[in-house]
Amino acid sequence: MSEPFITLQPEPIGPVRATLTREQAAEYLNIPQGTLDVWRTRKKGPCYVRMGRNVRYRVASLDAYLLANETGGSAA
Repeated sequence: MSEPFITLQPEPIGPVRATLTREQAAEYLNIPQGTLDVWRTRKKGPCYVRMGRNVRYRVASLDAYLLANETGGSAA
């Protein structure tokens, strides 16, 4: 008899591993870090998480921000 198929699930990413530093987030968005800092002080830009004195950006929030601000072109 053949053995049943086993479905492997990816290991879940914890909330800390799924976050980026300011430097990493700026690189991810391909913008200067100063732009992220200005957006944050003006309450614009992607959502962020404050962990003590540290600011972190969730990758999902950065992706959502990019999608929400997509303009031009045509949807295929």
